[in-house]
Amino acid sequence: MTSTTNGKATPGRVSGFFKTLSDPTRLGMLGLLFDQGERCVCELTTALGISQPKASRHLGVLRRHQLILTRRSGTWIYYRLDPGLPAWQREVLKAYLKNSVISSTIIRHPVPGGNCCATRGRSIKTGPAPF
Repeated sequence: MTSTTNGKATPGRVSGFFKTLSDPTRLGMLGLLFDQGERCVCELTTALGISQPKASRHLGVLRRHQLILTRRSGTWIYYRLDPGLPAWQREVLKAYLKNSVISSTIIRHPVPGGNCCATRGRSIKTGPAPF
């Protein structure tokens, strides 16, 4: 990713940004992170109806283009929009994601609430242990 000069976007950064937005999966991920804040990969895969390997590949592209940041909590990784995004990138995302036709075609399933990764695969005991 090319950097900015004197606070202005370079041609390389602008074209890289729009190339990143050209993929519906990445656009969907950015939309979810923009609207709903930090999310784990299982929430993204559920909302977009994609596999975990596909999600990881696209999240890697978003990280390389400095659009998202990660936070590790135990074995889980959470993704969020980079709060340091230049204003022009935030405005483009806001304008693009406000379009209801775009938003409705991106998100295929509701995003689960809570910490879905931490509870996945664990049984919850609600009473005394069976005999």
